[in-house]
Amino acid sequence: MEVFAALIPLFMMFIFIGIYLAIIGVCIWVVITFLKRQKERNETLQEIANHLKSIQIVNKEE
Repeated sequence: MEVFAALIPLFMMFIFIGIYLAIIGVCIWVVITFLKRQKERNETLQEIANHLKSIQIVNKEE
């Protein structure tokens, strides 16, 4: 019985360490996902900017 009572804090420690690592993992995943989406948006905006550069704007003459 004493051995089991001694293992309870050890199990609790492993559970808390696991939760801590899971939180850190989720934070890293969110940051990586955010950066990938921003990179995709920047590439799309760069393509749009390149297309707009190639279009010749004609002004109305009054």
